[in-house]
Amino acid sequence: KQFLELGTDFAGEVVTGFSRIRGRTAGIAANNPKVNGGVLFPETCRKLTRFIKLCNAFNLPIVFLADTPGFMIGKDVEKKGIVSAGAALFTAIAKTRVPRLCIVLRRAYTAGLYAMSGSGFQPVAIYALPGASIAVYGPEAVARFMDRLDLPSDQKNEIERKIEKESSLEFLVEQGFLNGIIEPGQVRETIADFLNKEIDGGI
Repeated sequence: KQFLELGTDFAGEVVTGFSRIRGRTAGIAANNPKVNGGVLFPETCRKLTRFIKLCNAFNLPIVFLADTPGFMIGKDVEKKGIVSAGAALFTAIAKTRVPRLCIVLRRAYTAGLYAMSGSGFQPVAIYALPGASIAVYGPEAVARFMDRLDLPSDQKNEIERKIEKESSLEFLVEQGFLNGIIEPGQVRETIADFLNKEIDGGI
């Protein structure tokens, strides 16, 4: 196993680089929750955009490992161009011609999943580890929303049950949003299978 990291001196919220897995080369883009919780800032988006374009130029498949609460919000990042940087990232993903695989390791909230080539950008497949959380809003945001609702407790409980059900990984698999749930020990094998099938002629 080999990994050559690129862009080590900036935008540490995401790790990018090239890896060889069973003799196959791929680009790897992984959120890094140890830096700013893995939140996407303007420079994070620009780093991802450049890396995606580089992989596309050399026809290298890309593996996205998602663990992010989404984009940073606020006046500071707006002034630094979060909207344009995010748009450029989405455009780069949409225009890339190389095969892409997305694996949600722990969480993918709001537009964070899309930033990691999730549903809507037609990756070859999307998988999640057991216990991973995929949702429009994170649990804290949902809790704040529920607290503000002026509804009887039984109606609130019903809404919470519905949200919980429709956010479960099993439900997402049933709806075709996820291709499957894989164990941590299967991640390397899943990536290797993806690379072998794509490089040997597609699946």
